[in-house]
Amino acid sequence: MTPKPSLVEFDVLEGDDQVYVYNRGKRTVDVPGYGGEPYLRVTPDGVFRNLNSPATYENLDRYGEQPLPANAKSRAKPAWEKLGDRPAVAWHDHRMHWMNRVPPIAVRNAPDAPHHIQDWSIPIRVGGQTIAIRGTLDYSPPPSLARSGSGGLATVIWPAFAGAAMLFAGLTLVVVRRRGRPDVVGAPDGGPPTTSSDLTRR
Repeated sequence: MTPKPSLVEFDVLEGDDQVYVYNRGKRTVDVPGYGGEPYLRVTPDGVFRNLNSPATYENLDRYGEQPLPANAKSRAKPAWEKLGDRPAVAWHDHRMHWMNRVPPIAVRNAPDAPHHIQDWSIPIRVGGQTIAIRGTLDYSPPPSLARSGSGGLATVIWPAFAGAAMLFAGLTLVVVRRRGRPDVVGAPDGGPPTTSSDLTRR
């Protein structure tokens, strides 16, 4: 995070799929949608989601193809729904992953080599202060392609991209769990984390 706020933790889950924010302080953490509208709000009393934010529905689909209801407008007055009492949330964010169903041209041309795909940035506001969550999206070839040096097998390129991302996510999650990361919003005690996207799908 730039600048790094105190008492706010951030992580990336499942490679390039989920952004995780844990608010340990007393200030409110606001996550804007893609049009700058209020989308998520993480307070000491729990997490709230704006049902009128287009991002609430766009984030249900990896490629943003979910139809929007009539109420989903960036300029509409927020309609807040409480998701849970924990001050932590994970959500899918299109700003951090590759939005095309076709892999990047560099990966298609050389699937046996690592590639930097893109830098990304997600704005949040902590107590009114704008913070940028920044990261990179990178491709790492699966061991079979790296050993063979083959540029063929186009059908495995995109699964390899996702698989490599999941591998890095596994390493990240180990560190997070050792820090004692709380369950994200809506997770039953002892159960798997529930994200804001999962709650909408129900």
